[in-house]
Amino acid sequence: MQLPVLTTSSTSDIKATVSDALFAVETSPVLLAQAIRVYLARLRQGTSKTKTRSEVNRTKKKWFKQKGTGNARHGARTPNIFVGGGVSHGPNGLQNWSLELSPRMRAQALASALTAQAEHCFLLELGQAANLKTARKTLTGFQVNDEQILVILPETNIEIMRVIRNMANLHVMTASQVTALDIVHAHTIILTAESVAKLEARVLAKSLKSVAKPVTAAKSSKIVKPVKTVPAKKAVAVKSVKTAKSVTKPKAVKVTKPKIT
Repeated sequence: MQLPVLTTSSTSDIKATVSDALFAVETSPVLLAQAIRVYLARLRQGTSKTKTRSEVNRTKKKWFKQKGTGNARHGARTPNIFVGGGVSHGPNGLQNWSLELSPRMRAQALASALTAQAEHCFLLELGQAANLKTARKTLTGFQVNDEQILVILPETNIEIMRVIRNMANLHVMTASQVTALDIVHAHTIILTAESVAKLEARVLAKSLKSVAKPVTAAKSSKIVKPVKTVPAKKAVAVKSVKTAKSVTKPKAVKVTKPKIT
């Protein structure tokens, strides 16, 4: 894949070859839509709250008498069936709207977004401080109406930030912070050679990592661990327990009383 290289005059036809792992992958609209949904959900504050019937500041006075009016019996104006009453089952300000996306899916979504925006990506060298003013003039030429310009830097650079931070509709991010949502929202994307290299390393580190580990050892060659031999315990002599002899009850002795004469 080749990207046009910008110069100070912005009229050069020079193109530079970039990695196909970023700008020539098979795009997945479903994955890209899922990633955008996750990023937007994580930006929500989640502080929306409604009042229940116990929190509404309305009168608790009974509307009318209990019987004889033909209406249903009501004792207050705070229930949810009345205008100005409370809201039932509404948000309470404690909901967690954040969603999760695996690192592998984030990397693939980033590559899909760059591929979809490849026609609007340009290379521009911003490293030298002497060329910052000329680079600012080049970036000014891309400002058409309210189109968003995204500048991706390899790392945080204070000098560049000071020069272009007050330009309208221009956002500056580093290669480690940019997401698929930022790339999709931009109309023009300005990169440097170093930022492209860091984006490539970021994507390849996650998306091209092999899932299945190769099997190196054959099934037959199993490592047999030596079995520890436990010394046999000495036999403990069991003393014989003598059984008690059966106890026989003594026979009753008859006592004869002497006769008194």
